[in-house]
Order: sequence, then structure tokens, then C-alpha cells
Amino acid sequence: MTTTIAGIDNAPTSVAAIRDWVTSVADLTTPDTVVWCDASEEEWHRLTTHLVDKGTFVGLTRKPNSFWCVSDPDDVARVEDRYEEAGARVRLQQRFRLAPPSDPKRGSGCD
Repeated sequence: MTTTIAGIDNAPTSVAAIRDWVTSVADLTTPDTVVWCDASEEEWHRLTTHLVDKGTFVGLTRKPNSFWCVSDPDDVARVEDRYEEAGARVRLQQRFRLAPPSDPKRGSGCD
């Protein structure tokens, strides 16, 4: 069912299997545009400039070409609080030589 999608024919590879796979995924997902990553300096500048302009990246003044990435606090993928809790449990398990729970629903035994 191949449809015409902007950028699909600009593949920076001659490997037919890659081009065919991207085309098949594009047929399933129907994007407006396919953007091929080529790891060029131009691509890096285009992406980082876009993210800075959008407010997602904040350039670090003391570290050239480095950024602080700002995410939305309501983003469901944010899990900092769960990492901290998991880290605290691991530290307790190590300190008191507790075995990790065999049943993940049971908790660490340190609750």
C-alpha cells in the first residue's frame, strides 16, 4: 500500500533492507514526513537549535555544546521519585544484607 511520504526517498543508505523496513513502518504509521538521521554536524545543529528554541534544551554556558534537558512535570514517563525509592530499598538491602523479595508485589521486606 505504499503511499507518498515526504522524505521517504531521501535515504542516506543503499541497503535495500533498511529502506524497505522504513517504508513498511511508514505505511503502518502514516507519518507526514520521514526524516533520515545521518549524524552530520548540520543535523546536530538543526536538532539542538530546534530544542533550544522550543525550550526543551537549555544551553550550559560553562560547557560548550552541552545542554540541560527540561521535561514536562506532567509527563507520564517521569519516574525520578520511583528511582529514588528503588535506590533507597537497594541501599537498605545492601546495608542489612537483606535478600531481594522473590515476589515483587510483596515489597522489599523493609517497608
